[in-house]
Amino acid sequence: MTSDRPSGPTPSTQSQVERFHALDAVRGITLLLVIVLHASMSFTPGIAYTGWPVVDSNPSSVIGLILFTIHLFCMPVFFLLAGFFTSLQLTHQSTREFVKQRTKRIFVAFLLGWTVVVPVTFVFIATTVIPILGRPASSMLPENDLIPAPLLHLWFLWLLSFYYLVFVAARSLSTLAPHRAVSAFAAGAERAMSWICRRNLEPLILALPLATCLFAARSWVPSQGIPTPSNSLVPDLSVVVGYAVAFGFGWFLHGHTEVMARWRNNWKTLIVLAIAAMTVMIAIGGFDAQSSFELVNGTPTLIAVSGWKKLVCALGCGLAAWFLTLGLIGAALRFMDAYNARRRYLADASYWMYIIHFPLIVGLQTLVARWPLHWALKYAIVLGVALPILLGSYRYLVRPTWIGALLNGRRIPRSQALPHNTAT
Repeated sequence: MTSDRPSGPTPSTQSQVERFHALDAVRGITLLLVIVLHASMSFTPGIAYTGWPVVDSNPSSVIGLILFTIHLFCMPVFFLLAGFFTSLQLTHQSTREFVKQRTKRIFVAFLLGWTVVVPVTFVFIATTVIPILGRPASSMLPENDLIPAPLLHLWFLWLLSFYYLVFVAARSLSTLAPHRAVSAFAAGAERAMSWICRRNLEPLILALPLATCLFAARSWVPSQGIPTPSNSLVPDLSVVVGYAVAFGFGWFLHGHTEVMARWRNNWKTLIVLAIAAMTVMIAIGGFDAQSSFELVNGTPTLIAVSGWKKLVCALGCGLAAWFLTLGLIGAALRFMDAYNARRRYLADASYWMYIIHFPLIVGLQTLVARWPLHWALKYAIVLGVALPILLGSYRYLVRPTWIGALLNGRRIPRSQALPHNTAT
């Protein structure tokens, strides 16, 4: 995703572009936080019930809460930004140019990761993790794998490619419909959303579709949050709807950036409301895998929630996800709206780091899993070793090469591989 916007009121300055520096930073931070999330997995109580390949000997509920929180907001943030930048790019590019660029930077990147990173991960688990730690428990979490496929962490690229296809096709097909009907519908929808945002109701309205789908799901586990479609080419309905709403709302925001200005002013309130929604949800449904199971005759059994408890948890999940999403974007606009070379560099690096991190994280978790050390020290070792390796690989193997051109849209010479002090 690029993050350029028209600047200035005159035709001469409108041809220039300026970075959305805060949104760039959020995009990079979001992808890096998912690496932190995956590094947390082996230290989370009850993780064996989910099928994660590594179970650490010293789990922690603190880590479980970190994982739960990151999982709630990271992908809604990412898909909102994807919709925002898609709308923005289509004001500067033709549909043909946009499709060509997105195919290369998203779908081709997905195929490369799926054919290289995913097989490497499974081979490593089979040849190293299982011989050292034993075979992981089979996942006991509910699944809806209509077309099974081991997507692992690359599922979001698959889903994003689908959204690009649907939204761009709908935009193109709308030109074939009667002009007045399309214009009237679009204007009406835009006015309705603007009315909602002026009254600060967007978190509730955006949360309702996701909450409805979660409540309707036959065996949703509250501690799971928004289900992760890592094993199927056909995601769960709650995933499709929840992230489509985020993508569509991001599309709307491109023409209404004044809405984000209100988040900038109210970010503290939004975060407090997110914490309140999370607290209610956790009190009823728990926040880690262990809280979703109980021993029945010595056998771990999934605890199903239903009735009012399920309704409250589903609504709490939707509200917490959206309050966190809007609050964190608002905080970024408040504190990171100016250009910063290091943040820009990390935003560029984060995409590559995300694509390749999975086998490295699993390998480091396997290395420390049986060490007689406190979980905090082992967790610090996993991240402290992984992040420099991932950053180093980006600098020397990606940024100045054809891979950098594929992922970031440009190849930067080695002499310019480090961040500059001036904005570009």
